[in-house]
Amino acid sequence: QEALSAMRELEEQSDVTPMLVRLEAQILQSAEEPEEALRVLRAGVRDFPEDRDIRLSYARMLVQFERFPDAREQFQELVERDTRDWGTWYSMALLDMELENYDSA
Repeated sequence: QEALSAMRELEEQSDVTPMLVRLEAQILQSAEEPEEALRVLRAGVRDFPEDRDIRLSYARMLVQFERFPDAREQFQELVERDTRDWGTWYSMALLDMELENYDSA
């Protein structure tokens, strides 16, 4: 809780950056507040749509919550921006298998 308080204090004193969004989400996950971490990352994707790391963190967290179609949408956005991102292609293939989208996998 102390880290989260310090984080919120920092956000009040400066502009929110992608790094601060990721840090807050990590702190929330460590504090066992995954729903709040998901909310922070969702807002981060909205506020910083070009930031790959926020979107990737959000996609991975959606997988943890078994929100596979939403996760796949985020991974799709990532590969559209970088078609040579083989790790993301692999993640999408695994999601397609989970969603029984065998033609896409």
